[in-house]
Amino acid sequence: NRPQLSLSDDPKVWFESLYEQRLERFYGKGYLKPGQNRFALKEVHPFSFNPKIQQSVFSQALKFKPPNSQREILNIYYTSFFAAWSDTPTNAGGRYISAFCPRLLMFPDSTERFISDYPDGHIVSSVRDPRTWYASASRHAPIFGDVRKAIKMWKLSTTSTITLKKMMPDYIFLTSYEKLVSETEDTMGRMAAFLGIDFDDALLMPTYASKPILPNSSYERKSYGVNTDSTKTAAQLNDDDRTYIEENAMPLYEEAVLL
Repeated sequence: NRPQLSLSDDPKVWFESLYEQRLERFYGKGYLKPGQNRFALKEVHPFSFNPKIQQSVFSQALKFKPPNSQREILNIYYTSFFAAWSDTPTNAGGRYISAFCPRLLMFPDSTERFISDYPDGHIVSSVRDPRTWYASASRHAPIFGDVRKAIKMWKLSTTSTITLKKMMPDYIFLTSYEKLVSETEDTMGRMAAFLGIDFDDALLMPTYASKPILPNSSYERKSYGVNTDSTKTAAQLNDDDRTYIEENAMPLYEEAVLL
């Protein structure tokens, strides 16, 4: 949830606000994001990134054409980012920059700012069965350990997603997580058509820099591609948690999957 960028600020403030400091742990060591998947822990991917090049490109681009909006600042920042990341060659044929931001829709201010900056953009969201979501999330981080607190967050996220889909159906592509992993080709085909991009087989499996990558998962997964085992984890819940989730969250899930 970054602060609004002001055109009156010094460009150094813009860069510092947008700079992803957490990426520094990958510089020279390679990209690694295994979650709790010990098999993915052994798989290190190249991450050839030069922050000095990024800063230089950012500064030079600002001199060439001073920005008149936050969108233009963001455009320049992304140009500098990809110029500094040699593992991902870019070309003029790109239509979108895609990025993952957890819980974005839970914060109306952030959602509104994104839509304001990118009226020609889109949001892609999946809603997951709260039973299997909780089985995974409770393994992922202590913050999700209490079923009532966790489901409150799930409901807030899902309600926000439903609200946006009803308000701006042409802006957000909504699917269920279950369809995404069990009907992958059909779901990704619909998403590609929604976004107006050509379908590519790369859409059918998790990749990094166009190469297959093992899943960042709360479970141990050693095979590439989409794994449907994640749709069966509700069996791990105890009876009390399952009953609470089914009474308090399943009606909202059923509403979402019908949109």
